[in-house]
Amino acid sequence: PRSRAYAVQPTATTLTAVRHTAHIGVLDQGQLGSCTGNAGVGAIYREPFDNALGSYSWLYLSDESGAVNLYSAATKLDGYPGDYPPDDTGSDGLSVAKALKAAGIISGYLHAFDLPSALLQLMTTPLITGITWYNSMFDAPASGLLNVDTSSGVAGGHELCVDEYVPGALPHVGGPNSWGTGWGDEGRWYMTVD
Repeated sequence: PRSRAYAVQPTATTLTAVRHTAHIGVLDQGQLGSCTGNAGVGAIYREPFDNALGSYSWLYLSDESGAVNLYSAATKLDGYPGDYPPDDTGSDGLSVAKALKAAGIISGYLHAFDLPSALLQLMTTPLITGITWYNSMFDAPASGLLNVDTSSGVAGGHELCVDEYVPGALPHVGGPNSWGTGWGDEGRWYMTVD
């Protein structure tokens, strides 16, 4: 409920094609549940954030070790049982944002409580989002367009960096996943806005 006081107020008023320039490759979390750290590191190494990192970049490097360090910090803040290491219990995007703020990498964070607000904010900055991950979404085709089949069953949750919006007859969003370049579209995922 406290988050409601920190709703994003996008400055953009129209949706246009955007893909935030990346200064980081696609990461690979392997079997570790560090998707939250990967999404956070993925976002801060994209413009406009990357230009502001300055002397803080040593803390969360632009590689898998930086993502794991951020994930570890988030597990100590999230309130769930277990900290990584040694317990790989997963975490959440809010705790990643708190860890980035505590490190001085970001000055704050805001929440998008609906899809229109998230899409309008994407015009200005990349985002991170936690979503339900269905079994059908594991096997992404070479296009990266995910098959979101809710009848396939829930596999769990997954945190993603969102850095792209593509308008058109079938508008979609996309970004880097954290499963290496051999997955999806050279490591990227896409979902229709619907």
